[in-house]
Amino acid sequence: MFAPVFSFAELLQIIGLAQCAAGALFMWLQTADKRLAGVPALYYLALGGHFAALFLGAGPFADGGDDLLLLVALAIASVLPAATVLLVLQVVLGRAPGGRLPLVLLAALPELALLVVAYEQSQACFGADTCIVWWPAYRLAHVIAAAILLLGLQLWLGRRLLEQLAGQPSGRERYWLITTLLGLLTLNLAIDFLNLAGTLDEPRAVVVSTVIALTFVYLVVTLLFRLYPDAKPAAQPEPDEEAEAEADEPPPRELTAEDQAVIERIRALMTLDKVYQDAEYGRDALARELGVPQHRLSALVKAGFGRGVRQLLNDHRVAEACQMLRSGDRPVGEIAFDAGFNSLPSFNRVFKAATGLSPSDYRAKV
Repeated sequence: MFAPVFSFAELLQIIGLAQCAAGALFMWLQTADKRLAGVPALYYLALGGHFAALFLGAGPFADGGDDLLLLVALAIASVLPAATVLLVLQVVLGRAPGGRLPLVLLAALPELALLVVAYEQSQACFGADTCIVWWPAYRLAHVIAAAILLLGLQLWLGRRLLEQLAGQPSGRERYWLITTLLGLLTLNLAIDFLNLAGTLDEPRAVVVSTVIALTFVYLVVTLLFRLYPDAKPAAQPEPDEEAEAEADEPPPRELTAEDQAVIERIRALMTLDKVYQDAEYGRDALARELGVPQHRLSALVKAGFGRGVRQLLNDHRVAEACQMLRSGDRPVGEIAFDAGFNSLPSFNRVFKAATGLSPSDYRAKV
């Protein structure tokens, strides 16, 4: 009688591992700005480590000897809660987490240290009846770290922020991606807790975790591909091209109360939401978000701010870049992307036109 090489759970784990590898590769190759590809690729790597650890038998190194590969898989999987938080931050902010990245990753250090101790002790007392006293401590540290990150993330997000996100461009995909990521992290946390408490035995925990992770990985892949569909970011219109388009618009008439309300919403989007930090954000995106025609938007921006939409966005980008140049020694290229420019030459050109100085000269002068 034919004996299968792999069990059903192992086949699902192999499929999940292959899916994660393909997703990480796609994100890295398909996204022009590698800073935006880094966090999704890290998430796929950590989720792949989760599948690999399940496939290799994520137990307390009980079979002894050559378990180094399992140690590596578990170490990578330990980063999954932190990678989930970073990916949610990037989806909400519309840019790479930046300075938050090392802070979030610090949450994985205690469990990684306990994992190494558990591995070393398993090698030292292989064959003994009682051993691996550090393994439960590692599992507990993993559950605690994931719970703290999940709680902190949910407090940061808040219901109001998610509702606001749902009305933005690509907001529906972003909303459901965040919900999916939080769901996967919560369910994995619940499985780990039940297994640690002895309510769910190890074989069943492995099967349940595999099925849940594989289900969610397809959802995450689908939603991420919608948010990162292009090999290159959409090119910003040249300032003179947009200026010509807006120059053709009729001058604004007398402003109504509704017009004033739209102008205040624009002001809030610039000062509070900082939509200009998205390099792809332009007149069309702003018009969609406000629910007004583009020609009417241009007229209202002229009336309320005395300039065109592109100039308004770039003025805020330059102002933020000036603040970052004054407050630290970060690389100019990093500041350019964080401020909302999609290339360093564009940043240099717009910055010099606005200030009369190059970014480097501005930093040296102040």
